Amino acid sequence: STPQFPGDPPNQVNLDNSKGFAVGYNWLLRPSLISTTRYGYTRQGTENTGIQSRSAITFRNIADRYGLTRGLAQILPTQHLSQDFTWTRGAHSVQWGGSARNARSDRRNYAQSFHGISTNSSWLRGIGADLHDKLPDLRSTFRTAFRDAGMALLGILSQGTARYNYDVQGNVSPEGAPVARKFVAEDYEMYVQDTWRVNRALTLTAGLRYTLMPPVYEANGVQVTTDQSIGEWFNRRGSLMNEGKSQLDAGRLTFILHNAPGGRPLYPFHKKNFAPRLGLAYSPQAHDGFLKFLTGGPGRTSIRAGWGMFYDVFGLPLIRLYDSTAFGLSTSINNPPNILTTTGSTAAPRFTGLYDLPAALIPPATKGGFPQTFPTGWPSPTAWTTPCSRPTA
Repeated sequence: STPQFPGDPPNQVNLDNSKGFAVGYNWLLRPSLISTTRYGYTRQGTENTGIQSRSAITFRNIADRYGLTRGLAQILPTQHLSQDFTWTRGAHSVQWGGSARNARSDRRNYAQSFHGISTNSSWLRGIGADLHDKLPDLRSTFRTAFRDAGMALLGILSQGTARYNYDVQGNVSPEGAPVARKFVAEDYEMYVQDTWRVNRALTLTAGLRYTLMPPVYEANGVQVTTDQSIGEWFNRRGSLMNEGKSQLDAGRLTFILHNAPGGRPLYPFHKKNFAPRLGLAYSPQAHDGFLKFLTGGPGRTSIRAGWGMFYDVFGLPLIRLYDSTAFGLSTSINNPPNILTTTGSTAAPRFTGLYDLPAALIPPATKGGFPQTFPTGWPSPTAWTTPCSRPTA
């Protein structure tokens, strides 16, 4: 991809070595019974190589001197095995069978591997108004841009963002180390279907499919859950709001490992995914009159209708979103705002180099390990989930 500036290395190189194959075997067991076996393997392998190797300082609304792109490597092998039978007897053609699918997502992500500091005037006490308070004729709509330029010119560093990743024992990963995960998704299906040729003009089809989609999970146990249902917790907050009471009465969320006592999967295991379907095909057989004029005669027009219920699953994208800032495993912490100033005893530190991050702006890591109770301070997870299996008609 394009370099940050001419002469620099590319900000990103995209690599792709995806591949796949499929095999099948058709077996005529007897004239009225056919077996069809299929196996497919697809391995999607992609990587976006970033070039950031150290935590860095950024100037607000000014392009970085060096690219700060962060890498992501993904290997997603999917195996799919299916077995189908077709039995023909008289006017009926009965089909039944099933399939099993296993998908994995092996990822190495550097998105949360580095700290960052910026020249954000809004993070200063009084949003840095002293940078322009002696310029009464400065247009109000230009004040923010003026403050940002002043912060950059004076090298005032105000906002720090510390990013920490932990293992399940609570140990902090080294700065710059990727977050490695291996997510697993499985689903199984069984079905039976009968196609009945009622007569020359009408064919009816009816079937039923049953789907099992266990909750997606992290293969090495690096997965957290809350000690209570987030849906119920939100409902309590809503009731407190209607009663005019404090949201603190709803309690705080505690995060635990999903395979620990009291842990839960990412979403419920739905075991009632029955999906019926109906269809018909009708070919008018009129030999004369207006109906023949309208349809063209026997075998010239086909009228089809169908209805079905289907289930879809969003497991892998959902767990990737949940895991990106799972509290206790990946945490972002900011230094408190509205404290530092441009001068005086509370003056913000000054810029000395793109990779010289003042320690005062990088909050220390919180204590690792589980359980972890969500604090009332600045760390903020975005790990909210919804049920991931839905019927659609």
